[in-house]
Amino acid sequence: MVESRWQEGEHGPQRLAPEAAVQMFEVRTHAMVSIGTEFADQDRLQMSQVIWSGLGHNFNVFFGPEERGIAYWAEAIVPGLINVVRDEDSTVVGVSCARTHNKNFMSDDRALLVKHYGQIGGTVRHTVAKLDEKVPADRYLIDVLCVDPSRRGRRLGNRLLQACFSQAEALGKSNVALGVDAQNVDAIRLYETVGFREIERKKMGLLRPIFGIDTLIKMERKL
Repeated sequence: MVESRWQEGEHGPQRLAPEAAVQMFEVRTHAMVSIGTEFADQDRLQMSQVIWSGLGHNFNVFFGPEERGIAYWAEAIVPGLINVVRDEDSTVVGVSCARTHNKNFMSDDRALLVKHYGQIGGTVRHTVAKLDEKVPADRYLIDVLCVDPSRRGRRLGNRLLQACFSQAEALGKSNVALGVDAQNVDAIRLYETVGFREIERKKMGLLRPIFGIDTLIKMERKL
């Protein structure tokens, strides 16, 4: 993975020099944080907690209750299409997770779902998960982009998106896509500032109670 060093300039972040495995940059507080794709087993719980802090209100019906959902995600996430932001003390403060046509950030092992949700609950969840849309071969699809609530306002979401763009380009993808709740105007504004454009609005219908979203906006950014 290519490393880039960043620092805050007068007009925003400025790239200093590409090097080797992680993106380092200074945020406005001058605290050093890092973005990388590698993580250890001891990072999994923190990563899952950050993800739940951002998406738990959507995930609660499908993956809840909270304690069980966090435990499942901590075990199910798979290295490869995940970016992890660590603070200066190595605490995980941000996570992005993506899919491509042949790679996923999450295990689809039915046995793992059964372990956490029981035979019936695990089987139902496994069946519903299989209904998820297929990813075109030229696309990098961001399913998760979360920053710890206590670290928001430091442009970490923007940095995570830049890491996703770099990863997508390295994989030879021509576009990056994501879905966002139509009511999440702050997230939509962020995505538009980095080049995403709306390509579709989709009513969730029967899936609304499961994912807590009435209307999903699909957005795309060309690379």
